Formats: sequence, structure tokens, C-alpha cells
Amino acid sequence: MKNIKRIALFLILSLTLASCKQDFTLTQQEKNEIDAIIEKQLEAWNSGDMETFMSFYDQSDSLIFMGKSGITYGWQENYDVYKRAFPGKEGMGNLHFDAETYQKIDKHTVLVVGSFKMTWPDREFSGYYSEIWRKLDGEWTVLFDHSS
Repeated sequence: MKNIKRIALFLILSLTLASCKQDFTLTQQEKNEIDAIIEKQLEAWNSGDMETFMSFYDQSDSLIFMGKSGITYGWQENYDVYKRAFPGKEGMGNLHFDAETYQKIDKHTVLVVGSFKMTWPDREFSGYYSEIWRKLDGEWTVLFDHSS
């Protein structure tokens, strides 16, 4: 419960900062950089390469994933959950993202909102996601992922 309050506080503070009069306009270059990483993630997932897919997430205990089963903290924990839920290339199926909205929160942070679709020969699953991306040491990385 304490961590959920922290997440809520972080989101409220981030949105408050975004509403300040400072100009946090997402540049085309920043959007292109994030889009290029999303494409690399899709290529990795669709080729069964979980390690490369996960390499674009913050590789620390600060990573947060929120989904229908609850909240998972930390890179290793999220990696382990993905490996169990989507074993091997066949288990991973085919993934497609459609990033629809990019909102710059501060100088180095962007909220990306969109939809996803996962398909296998016998089924499909789709939903929506929101991710908080942060430029750390010159590289964009996902700090928070909410998929449902």
C-alpha cells in the first residue's frame, strides 16, 4: 500500500510539473528516439529475444510494472515474470505497439500512451499501455509500465 501511495504521489507531482508554465515540448528528435527504441523492442520480442526486449527497461529495483495481476517491482523480477508468462519464441507470439500519445512531463521524462496487440496462431490479446520513459545517461529507458 505504501508503494502504491508513492506511485500515485509521483504521478500527481509529475502531472503538476507538466502543468507549470515551463515549456516541456517534446521535440521531433526525442519522439524519433523513443519510436526507434519501441521498434527495437518489437523486433526483439517478435524474434523471441526477451533479453534485448527487456534491455530497454530501467535495470534497477526502481522499475515498476503494473498489470492485471498487480504490481511487480524491479528489473529482475519483471524479467522473471515475463520469462514464465511467455516461454520461448512460441510463447511470446507476435507483438504490435501503437503509440498514440507522447506527453513530456519534464526536461528528461516522457509519458507514452498507446495500445498493443499480441497474437499467436490460436489466439490474440490486446489492450492499452502507459509508460514513463526517462533519459538517463543519454539513453531513453522505461521506468514505469502499466499494461492492461
